[in-house]
Amino acid sequence: MKRISQKQLNQLDNLYRNGQLDGSKINNWTMLSREDGNSLINKAEGTPKQTYQPAEVIVKNFLLEQIRSNELVMQEELLRFIPLATAERLCWMFQSSNKNTEADLSNAQCRRIRILIAKGFLKHKALGEIKNLSRKAAEKLIEEGENNALKEN
Repeated sequence: MKRISQKQLNQLDNLYRNGQLDGSKINNWTMLSREDGNSLINKAEGTPKQTYQPAEVIVKNFLLEQIRSNELVMQEELLRFIPLATAERLCWMFQSSNKNTEADLSNAQCRRIRILIAKGFLKHKALGEIKNLSRKAAEKLIEEGENNALKEN
């Protein structure tokens, strides 16, 4: 069984970019045989353009960064034909899971931010918005307010 040829891969790339190839039908293109490649090409050529949405470069780059930093366990090759919906779902799951692991701000940080706002060193923010901050975001905001206070003195 011969592996997919470079010519076939180029054809699949073009069909993917045109929105004629459903990338979710390809589990791992590195394992495709020539026969599988021909079958995918023939089916995709009969599909109207823009039927499927290929993932945008920015989304693929985000996922690639996460893979290379070992935050996301996935083979880089699988991004080649990833559909937009799948890529966006992965981004959403990754970002929402990271948000959920960040610690919330402490009561002391909340008080400090409210004091800095009251003294005019930070722009006004609603209490609900302040309470939704993570510890890291609160630290940055406090630092910004303290820097503004130093500049004023």
